[in-house]
Amino acid sequence: MGATKTSQFDQQTIYLAKVARALAHPARITIVNHLLNYKSISHKEIANLVHLHPVSVHQHMKKLKDAELVDYHYLPHEYTISLNVNAVGFLSSFLP
Repeated sequence: MGATKTSQFDQQTIYLAKVARALAHPARITIVNHLLNYKSISHKEIANLVHLHPVSVHQHMKKLKDAELVDYHYLPHEYTISLNVNAVGFLSSFLP
């Protein structure tokens, strides 16, 4: 079929597909669930949370960031991650 034909869909549908792809792994769902309960997490704690190597965690976080689901907050020698409030509001309109 070739390239994806996204021009026939509205922006909301395209964004929902992007978010769904970002949530299509148990590690990323675990991270998002943790952020829903605790509001933020340091990048060092994520590897312990999902029991994965930091390189794998970085790739998962990149997918969540690309889907605009998380925000990074940089501090000296560390950063924390929190959920993007707008993304949570968008998702709540589709999820029970």
